Amino acid sequence: MHHASSEDADVREAALRGLLELARDTKDSSDASSEDNEKMKQLLEERINGISLMSAEDLGAVREERLLVDSLWSTCFDEPSSLREKGLLVLPGEDAPPPDVA
Repeated sequence: MHHASSEDADVREAALRGLLELARDTKDSSDASSEDNEKMKQLLEERINGISLMSAEDLGAVREERLLVDSLWSTCFDEPSSLREKGLLVLPGEDAPPPDVA
């Protein structure tokens, strides 16, 4: 969980991806303690707050992180993250197909 708060975006993304895999694995077995759930919730709320403060340009650069945070929140807490209601999960133009390059 510590690495998910890293200043390095690549480290954060890798940590979030690992946490998502763990969350999916432990969801079925219910091994996560309430303390772990609270730590996860605090970590994700901090990332959501950090994402909320980003400029539009920075938001574009952390697209994968936004998706991972939302997926983790949904997996751990069975509800959509606040990134969805803030309109920060998918930005305008991100769902457009890539440009056709000849």
